[in-house]
Amino acid sequence: MKNFVPTHTFTRAYNLFGRVIILFMTLLLIASCSRTQISYKFSDWFLLERVDHLFDITRSQEQFLEGKLEHLLVWHRTRELSTIIITLTEFKQRYQDGLDPEDLEWFAEDHHSYFKRFLIKAVPDFSRFLATLTKNQIQHFNIQLEKRNDFLIKQANMTDEELVRDTQKWFIELLEDWFGKLNRGQVENIHTWLEIEKGWVESKLANRRHFQESFISFLQAHKTESEINAQLTMRIEEPETRWTPEFEVQLDKKIAQWKELLLKVDSTITPIQRNQALERIQEYIDDFKTLVI
Repeated sequence: MKNFVPTHTFTRAYNLFGRVIILFMTLLLIASCSRTQISYKFSDWFLLERVDHLFDITRSQEQFLEGKLEHLLVWHRTRELSTIIITLTEFKQRYQDGLDPEDLEWFAEDHHSYFKRFLIKAVPDFSRFLATLTKNQIQHFNIQLEKRNDFLIKQANMTDEELVRDTQKWFIELLEDWFGKLNRGQVENIHTWLEIEKGWVESKLANRRHFQESFISFLQAHKTESEINAQLTMRIEEPETRWTPEFEVQLDKKIAQWKELLLKVDSTITPIQRNQALERIQEYIDDFKTLVI
């Protein structure tokens, strides 16, 4: 079951429709279909800004990354976007009559393959960059990683009732972003079907910190570029080797729960709502076609 979907998918939850965007743009900043092309063309700047925020990079590191990010995105437009268009087109065809378990399996596997290819492609250059980090930059990175835990910390400190309301609100807003306004019956069903456990939030936070601490310790050892490359590749190929035992046990359960929830929710989607989602998918297809090199 571990191969059903990569770990990062559960930052909030495994949601099919939110993952459509992440699958096809990965780390790019996209707010709406109308801005897809602009967002894509400025993605190298956005990614560089994110790296600078995490590491407080020097001018020489910035110059190195600028060229490497440009090459990475050219590769993406040349080699990946056409594959993404094919997948989106198939997804649209599959979704005409709703979801079934096979659709979820197919989508998760395609997502995993795409994300893995992107990361593996970026590893050599990113390893070279990481090998140049100073002690102060590693400390800066450590601080920024902990700040990125704020959302999970906030959830872990909620009461059970607050966590339920927060998760329900997020999930309903996500669905309405794709399908339009949900009716009262659909909302009531989601409130009934959505399983929310604080233990899962605490497990995710503990697992995330375990990963962060081990990676910071690795960087502090000032490994060579080849050693960093091997370590990053291993973490991509076998992420479960860095999971806590508790997280690994709970992950399969949560995957099954979200898979069941998605199928239940999809069974209540009206034709008008489904058409709205299909039209939005087509807009992404059309936008991505203009970006292929």
